[in-house]
Amino acid sequence: MQTACTKTLQLHNLTVSCNDKRLSSTETQGREVMPDNMDPLHVTANLDKEKDIAFLLRELDVLRANNKKLQDRLSEKDKELKTIKLDLELQERVAEAKIAEKAAGAVDECLTDGHRAPTARLVAI
Repeated sequence: MQTACTKTLQLHNLTVSCNDKRLSSTETQGREVMPDNMDPLHVTANLDKEKDIAFLLRELDVLRANNKKLQDRLSEKDKELKTIKLDLELQERVAEAKIAEKAAGAVDECLTDGHRAPTARLVAI
């Protein structure tokens, strides 16, 4: 593209001068000139912002996906932990029940043996 200006930037069929001079209507030859309030640096800054926004949105999507995976893993680990705690509590209760059963058996045996001796004495008489 040849114009009277030294450098130009063309985006979406818009030609922008890279210096403060604007193109004349004869120089544009049917091309639109950017409004006075939008200089090339502003256009470049907007493009950079759009790229940054697009990049940040993609990064946000990736982070959301990772967060969801981590939340799912945490939920699974919580369930496993609850299961382990319940199993441990059940094992403790089973152990306590066995101890109580042995103690009851020992007491019953002592009482049975204790009753036999006096009964045997009474029978011997």
